[in-house]
Amino acid sequence: MSTTVNTLVQASAEIVTILTLRKGDVYKRFSKRSYSETHTLVFGIVQTVDHNGTEALITALEFDVSSTGTPELAVYATGSELKLFAATPAEVETGFQALEKRVADSIQSKERELAKERRVLESIQDTIEFAHQLSSPETVQGQIVLEVQA
Repeated sequence: MSTTVNTLVQASAEIVTILTLRKGDVYKRFSKRSYSETHTLVFGIVQTVDHNGTEALITALEFDVSSTGTPELAVYATGSELKLFAATPAEVETGFQALEKRVADSIQSKERELAKERRVLESIQDTIEFAHQLSSPETVQGQIVLEVQA
């Protein structure tokens, strides 16, 4: 028997509909990953909501909780299909904290890698400095005569 996410959720989820969006409101949505059938969770913080009488425009600062990328400005206009879910500021804060930790961990890892590369560079520079003090062995030029014994 095949079970879909929708079937699982319908029985227990409370249906929440977003009625309006204002500057500062938070939401969540899912984004399909290009390389698989899975989705990732994206949080958004509404920056502007504009309407000129015929066209609508929403801009939001969005971040994917599974990436280490920077938050991006998303722009949605009339005709954009949005599947938004209500989020709480606490959920968004938790998501940002997780993103902050991943970025901080990545920085620490790169700092360790940079320190290692600096040690290698210092070793190379020390070797170059030492090479200036080296000398060649004494040699004699001439033919080498090989004696063959029978």
